[in-house]
Amino acid sequence: MGIQFFPSEFVFWETLEEHSEIKKKLLPIILKNSDKAKNNPFDNCTFNTSLYKGDDEKFEKENKFLTERKHLDSIVFKNIDKMLHTLGFNEDPGIDFLLQNCWWNVYNEGEYQEEHNHVGAPIVVNDKLFYPSLSVVYILHDENEKGSLVFKRRGTVPLRPPCNTTSTFKTGNVEEIKEGSVLIFPASLDHLVKPSIKPGRVTIAYNICASYQ
Repeated sequence: MGIQFFPSEFVFWETLEEHSEIKKKLLPIILKNSDKAKNNPFDNCTFNTSLYKGDDEKFEKENKFLTERKHLDSIVFKNIDKMLHTLGFNEDPGIDFLLQNCWWNVYNEGEYQEEHNHVGAPIVVNDKLFYPSLSVVYILHDENEKGSLVFKRRGTVPLRPPCNTTSTFKTGNVEEIKEGSVLIFPASLDHLVKPSIKPGRVTIAYNICASYQ
């Protein structure tokens, strides 16, 4: 007797131990930048973001303060290690992870983001090919009682009626997911942000690429 599980979509979350320290440093900078410049490169949503499409130089410059190594290790890479262990990778999986880019988002009352994913083209770094792999969302500040992120997986699901072609995970149903949480999920997983009830919700997003040895 035995069973073989195939890789599937997932959402991993963890509460950041260093949240208070990181929030104290990053939140004032983000709020200052958000007040200074209004930017929304999307047609079907309303919020303010430092994701500048079509201006790579400005994108990199405006978000450089988010890439401080100790913050990246605490928020992103330490939690990727935890995620891999939770998924059953108890030995070195032979994967090199690389930060592709990151940015902040500020949601005021009623603001939201449409359904999307972070699938993109591979990149070459030091002659190695890196593929879009993971997305990370860090909830830096949120006074809402329930989480706003919703994840959707489309396609038929085993042991469910064939008419059920969408699986949905609403983070608002998990009390543990709140300010200070880091969520990691495949870049291919569709997700959206429901309208914020209370103003001032701030998140930081990271795109992580991977090279497979």
